Amino acid sequence: FTGDYGPPPAGVPLIYAYDPKHATWLIGVDWSGKPRGTVKLSQPINPFYTLFQAPDGSAFLVEQGKIDPAQMFDTLGNPIPQPSARYGFQMWSDDSRQLCTLEGSPGRWLIGIRTPGAAASAHPVAIDGPNLRSGDIAISFASCSPRNDEAIVTYSYDQRPAEVWVVRISDGRILMHQTHPAGQLVDIVASPDGRLIAENSAKSDSQIAPAATSTIIRRVSDGSVVSTLDASVDVLAFSADDSRALVATSPWASGVPTQLALMDVPSGTVLWRSDGVQDLESFMVRPDGADFAVLMQATTDSSSHSPVDVVIVHGDGTVTRIPGQYIRP
Repeated sequence: FTGDYGPPPAGVPLIYAYDPKHATWLIGVDWSGKPRGTVKLSQPINPFYTLFQAPDGSAFLVEQGKIDPAQMFDTLGNPIPQPSARYGFQMWSDDSRQLCTLEGSPGRWLIGIRTPGAAASAHPVAIDGPNLRSGDIAISFASCSPRNDEAIVTYSYDQRPAEVWVVRISDGRILMHQTHPAGQLVDIVASPDGRLIAENSAKSDSQIAPAATSTIIRRVSDGSVVSTLDASVDVLAFSADDSRALVATSPWASGVPTQLALMDVPSGTVLWRSDGVQDLESFMVRPDGADFAVLMQATTDSSSHSPVDVVIVHGDGTVTRIPGQYIRP
């Protein structure tokens, strides 16, 4: 499926990976596995940086480095001029048209929303505390949903307490804040719409004590438990419709085969399991359904842009394997 498939069709969600024969070409396949377009980036990307596509593949973000500013490209690969502001953290929204931004430092954070090429409309947000003041390197967005006017921000680092904030984007008001004891959780994952969170037990990352005894999926609105999973299960992502979860049943670690599964969220039923012979490099969530794309690499390859096999795991548990190998964006 490598080669030139012409401009991507408008309005069709696509999964992108680099063409191994052309360093600046991205091949787009639709969620049935059919190649639909080739994006030719106008300039090469720093090989140490990662290209993040909007959920539907309509634009691309290269996050800023310590010196280099962030870059963005449109659906044809043309650069989108960026504002002078530097944002500490950015995340594509669930509508694929905007980005949530977080800038500042503990006690002086601003949370905002922006469209590609424009500066953020930002508001102060009271994300603070002694835990966070020890270092903000592990703070990040777990979800960004302008549709629901909510973003979820999490903090998870080593043996420090894990924290989660639910923030109203339009004014920076904190709607919910929770802190979990140190060592209990490895991380907290949210659904694209911010309606579900998974509290992943540290045991899923091979930490025994004092790891939480279960991995828990909760509704954000009231904190009620949707599913209680074995502590060895690590929820990686939720589907866009909140019906499915992509999970790892072995620690996701470089150089180790990753055991993946697709789970029905309400019942906990496993609908698919991977063959567990490759390492999970990254994944994507279909923006309008219950499917996931997983990019798998050889366990012996630890490069930042490794050759990958692209596998689409459909919501019913069936699988579509894309022929050939690609390069991880």
